[in-house]
Order: sequence, then C-alpha cells, then structure tokens
Amino acid sequence: MCIVRSLFTEAINHDPAHTFMNTGSMIAGRPAMGSWLWYGLGNDAQDLPGFVVMISTGKFGQKQPIAARQWHSGFLASRYQGVEFRSTGDPVLYLKNPDGIDARRQREFVDAVQQLNQLRDTVDPDPEIATRISQYEMAFKMQTSVPELMDVSQEPAHILEMYGTQGGDGTFAANCLLARRLAERGVRFIQLYHRDWDHHGAVKDHVQDRPPKSTRGWRR
Repeated sequence: MCIVRSLFTEAINHDPAHTFMNTGSMIAGRPAMGSWLWYGLGNDAQDLPGFVVMISTGKFGQKQPIAARQWHSGFLASRYQGVEFRSTGDPVLYLKNPDGIDARRQREFVDAVQQLNQLRDTVDPDPEIATRISQYEMAFKMQTSVPELMDVSQEPAHILEMYGTQGGDGTFAANCLLARRLAERGVRFIQLYHRDWDHHGAVKDHVQDRPPKSTRGWRR
C-alpha cells in the first residue's frame, strides 16, 4: 500500500475529494485525468478503449459510492470518457450477437448505421456524431477483443497465485490482473477503484500486509 502525502485537498467530504483527485477541481464538469491522457497521448490499442475503469468491493470498510463523473470527459469530446468494465460476468454488455445474427450480418448492420451517421455529419457537423461513429466501430471490435482479454486460462499458475486470483471473481486482485492484460494490449489509462477504503475501526485486522504463499516476484 502506498500513501502519497505530497497531494492534498481542502475538501471535507469524500465525493468532492474524489472529484478533485481525478479532475483537479472539487466542482464536477472538468475532464478526468484519464480522459486528458487519452486525448493528449492517444491510444495504442485499436480494439479497446483508451481509458478503462474497474470497481471492486471487499469484505470490510465502508462501501463508499463511486460516481461516473469521476471518469467523465467533461468538456472534451465524449469519446474520451472512461469505459467502466463490470467486475463479474461480461465486462461490457451486448458482447454476444442475438440469436440468428452472425459476425457478417453484424458487420453489415454496423456499416449501415455508420453510413447514416456519416450522412448526418456532412449536413450538420458535430463532434458528437464523430464520437458516435468511432464508438460504433469500437463496440464491434470489442465483441472479439474483450472475450480474448478476459480469458486468463493461458496465464501461468504461479502468476495467478502471485495475484491471488483465478480471474473473473470481481475482487481487486482480479482487477489488477485484468489491468496488466489491458496495459499489455496498449490501453492508455487503467484506473481501479476499491470501494472499501473508508475504515472506521479494526484497521490492522482489515488491512494486512500478507504476502501470497509463493514469494516469487513479490516486493514489499
């Protein structure tokens, strides 16, 4: 666990402090730091978003709420907004095509929608139309990239033991493993939230520095 003491805020409540930490302002509406990095540096991944958010909940502490404005794009184009991956099940909805729809028919449907959006964009240019076009294409690509991302069956046993997870169980450990796989695939910014950080007692019992059974690659 790393505590950074050189950063502080005068906010006296959790939510404004969250907002300040992520956007530089206690008042909602400015872009999150992940959005700025995606906007400024681009995204190396062609089939995954440039800014991914994952949330976990543990056994102890106050389960603090996390608002989506913490990863909002603010006044930047909405294409730079963070994409939340769900902790269990499919990380994003609608990865699978409906019954009777194969990849070819899905591609035809997306192309038809894209043509309509492009026609509208020529009549009434709007950054949000361009965002919609790019996001339709991204969603189509994620139907292939996300299942491959989530398949940790090829991870060596010692790696799974080191992380302390078999993946897909919604824990912070599982999200850490997924974050590494996202980074390897070129995602620019990955942010993990653990909601149980607010401990009002029994801190030593609930937050412990216990290395895994295997100490291979372990650093305190």
